[in-house]
Amino acid sequence: MRRSRRPLRWIRTNYRRLTGSGPFTQKTIFWIRNTATNDRRALTTDGESRHDYASRPESNTGWVTAQRAGLPAPPVARWSSDSKRILTHQLDQRRVPEVHLIQSAHESGLRPKLWSFAYPFPGDTVARAAWWIFDAESGRATPVAAPPVDAALAAPLEMDEAWWADSGGTTAYYIEHERGMKAWWLKAIDAATGQVRTVAEERGPTLTEATLHIGTKPNVHVTRDGKEVIWFSERDGFGHLYLLDAATGQFKHQITKGPWVMRCWFGSMIGPERFGLSARAGSRAEIRISPTSIQWDSTAPASRS
Repeated sequence: MRRSRRPLRWIRTNYRRLTGSGPFTQKTIFWIRNTATNDRRALTTDGESRHDYASRPESNTGWVTAQRAGLPAPPVARWSSDSKRILTHQLDQRRVPEVHLIQSAHESGLRPKLWSFAYPFPGDTVARAAWWIFDAESGRATPVAAPPVDAALAAPLEMDEAWWADSGGTTAYYIEHERGMKAWWLKAIDAATGQVRTVAEERGPTLTEATLHIGTKPNVHVTRDGKEVIWFSERDGFGHLYLLDAATGQFKHQITKGPWVMRCWFGSMIGPERFGLSARAGSRAEIRISPTSIQWDSTAPASRS
């Protein structure tokens, strides 16, 4: 979480080990450090075990391994481009049932060691992430006026499903999934007020996602002026890109088409509003966005940047 141009650039979480019923519980303080002066300031003080800020769900399948190895837990948060605001979440796992592992062989003695962690089974309550925005200079905390989103295996920021839209840090976007994954929404957050509006919705009779590759960047892009959205949909039977009106959520036209699928963005932007993507069976192409049009070029493979 570094920004090379600003002294306020590191976000960390400070974990305190407490005695409890399990191997340990954690209380989290979310804070930032000024790298020029080394001054530290807590942004939150109300974090508690399994209801903390910028954390990861224990159900991510690697939690016990990380605890055993003493690995650090980098905060799940994102700076705005101007380093003035921070987008993160408060993760609530308090109602998620526990699963228990027993470690028979360890360095602490002969008796088995118990590892308990929050892990939902089908039908159980899952972890829920409530969005927050923090002002890095003043420390002002703005709760986002929207219901918490499900975070069963990972938080949206971990999956690249939340991002800042502009260099001024005025708008952030996130993707929310319906439990069961038959619908998802793109939502916009006003960073100054915390108000949220739904930009568009995708719904289907079966599994419906924003990308065909789990864990990859969603095939969604809001244009720089905020007026249009490149949108991924399987509504014609294949995974393709469409152009939407960002104000109404209405479809304007289909960008890609054919008996093949648009897989995913294959890296960072190639240039200003110019993207590389993976399509068909291993082939690559480009999308070019200009102030007046969006062009799909499948003839000239895009180079990675």
